[in-house]
Amino acid sequence: MAETLDRAMGLLDLSDVWELAPVDRPRPMKDGMCLSPFREERGASFSVGKGLKVFFDHGSHDFQGGVWEFVRLCRPDWSKREIGRFLIEKAGLEEEPRLPANGHEWGD
Repeated sequence: MAETLDRAMGLLDLSDVWELAPVDRPRPMKDGMCLSPFREERGASFSVGKGLKVFFDHGSHDFQGGVWEFVRLCRPDWSKREIGRFLIEKAGLEEEPRLPANGHEWGD
């Protein structure tokens, strides 16, 4: 799963996962400031940068990171595996099959 997840992370940006945000806001289409997707506010205090790959919430320093962290903050009840699967699917990729513990293909 790790290799496919790395590929997914390279393909996705914050606009791809913005729909998960707890507060309905227009998704950012370029780097800059916008309204926080984590709380109601009147003035923009949420910044996105590095080609929509990272974010920083100036209103709550606990909210910062990349695409993975954004999904984790939006869905705190999801496990790491669930986040990984979501990101792989969102990127249009398929999770690689898991090998059995002996390292051989099933049926070998």
